[in-house]
Amino acid sequence: SDSSGGGSKGGRSARSISSSSPSGAVRGAGKGRQPSSMNAARRALGLTLPAKTSTLLETKIAQRVPTSLPVIPMADVQSLSYLDGHLPGDMGFDPLHLFDPANGGSGLLSQEWLRYAEVVHGRWAMLGVVGCLTPEALAMRGTIPEERGVEWFRTGFLPTVGQDVEYGWDPYSIAWVQFSILAVAEMRRLQDYRKPGCLAADSEAASDGSEPVLRRELEMALSTPPGGDPVYPGGPVFNFLDVVESASATRRFKEKEIKHGRLAMVAMLGFFVQAAYTGEGPYSNLVEHVSDPFGENIITSLFGLKE
Repeated sequence: SDSSGGGSKGGRSARSISSSSPSGAVRGAGKGRQPSSMNAARRALGLTLPAKTSTLLETKIAQRVPTSLPVIPMADVQSLSYLDGHLPGDMGFDPLHLFDPANGGSGLLSQEWLRYAEVVHGRWAMLGVVGCLTPEALAMRGTIPEERGVEWFRTGFLPTVGQDVEYGWDPYSIAWVQFSILAVAEMRRLQDYRKPGCLAADSEAASDGSEPVLRRELEMALSTPPGGDPVYPGGPVFNFLDVVESASATRRFKEKEIKHGRLAMVAMLGFFVQAAYTGEGPYSNLVEHVSDPFGENIITSLFGLKE
């Protein structure tokens, strides 16, 4: 577990710290981490913190489980007390201390739920970024008809938003169909989160033909193995190319996914603000910026400096 993994390393670090000076202790205890990461955090935070707090911060950095990610300067002693480097993408960043186990082990502020929610939101954001950019980019390049390259914020069923898009069917009917399908899918996903493996168990129990074959096979493929991690269910759907075969590869891909997911969530926030302010799609704004970097950028847009 995270506590046992961090505790064993923390025990060795604590003994070495107590037997030598603080600076030497950190160098000795942090053999698993790159010294540059600790030094960067020390320079960023140690200059503005009391000596005792700075030493505690260095101690917490040294006790972290070695990862490929550094400790960012905004980490503090409290956040590093429970962010020990065990989780993918852990950089010690939790300024509001939402991930603190003191918040409780259940509910929306539990560690398990916050970890699960971040990964799922990141996956949706990555899909959203691709969905926002692709139609507009393909239309501008002439790959698809121009009338099909509608900006992402002009689609949908809300009044004045999707009125200029012809779906071939009533937009409200399409929306209700999507809501119904997603409601069932999200309910089953929540059940799998609360009790990993329940989808496969329910499908096996219904193998007598009481459920459609396609639904039964799909739920068995999507189900997390009993006792597994619902964040990374694996299986033929989520690891269909078998690219993750070892523990090191699993860790590497998890860190890549969470970093790309975080970047995509920031990108989606940028798309929202960009659409509200410029009234144009993200790809159009990008093309304009590349063609005229000094005339088309965030500064000229915010302060009305466009020619």
